[in-house]
Amino acid sequence: MLISPSIASADVLRVAEELDFIDRYFDNIHIDIEDGVAVKGISFGMKMARKICEYSKSIEKTIHLEVYEPLNYIDDLLSCRYDVAFIQVSHIEDPLAVVRKMKESGIVTGLNLRVEDTERENFEELLDSCDHFLVSTTTYRHGYEEYLDSMEELAINLSGKKKIWVDGHIDYERFKRLDQTDIYCAVMRHSAEHGLRFQGFTFFHRPKQAYIAAADFPGQLPVLQKTSTYLEATDVSAG
Repeated sequence: MLISPSIASADVLRVAEELDFIDRYFDNIHIDIEDGVAVKGISFGMKMARKICEYSKSIEKTIHLEVYEPLNYIDDLLSCRYDVAFIQVSHIEDPLAVVRKMKESGIVTGLNLRVEDTERENFEELLDSCDHFLVSTTTYRHGYEEYLDSMEELAINLSGKKKIWVDGHIDYERFKRLDQTDIYCAVMRHSAEHGLRFQGFTFFHRPKQAYIAAADFPGQLPVLQKTSTYLEATDVSAG
């Protein structure tokens, strides 16, 4: 399973440095476009996304439109170099119409599936509408972000039929578990200072190989043990 660092979690005052870090260790990048309406947060607009796509050397770039009116972004998407645009549709009454118009415009369209979408009467039609899906494995409940095993199960079940990305609280143990499935890619938070964080581990990835370094031992280099798909930090407390 590949990893796609989310540039939205980067230091906005060091974006070029963050992109250089991603290009050094990864071949994928994920760009969230948040308008503050469809979701609470505000990240980048399409102008910044276009500059990121031009600057980044990543082989695969994905855009996640978390916006109230995704059809208003068609012209901007057509002028941007990316591979898949995932559309959040949980707030949209007729998502199939949006997907159809996106595709008719020549946009490689994927769907962002949230737990709310699974309750739609036409959910099976949604699954038939695209080949690429970004499955959100978390939701906000009672004031905090909760990991949803049901959405993880959905992602695993779809992974043998569709190209699946997962996004939301994918920690080290979940990554190891999901790496044994057909899920294509995990979107993960990162920073140039700490890399990708897994509950005390820092994780770097290249195709078919990844590097995990213990982040709990300041000033010490971890002992690395190669496994089939990644290098895993072992106990360095003795040395």
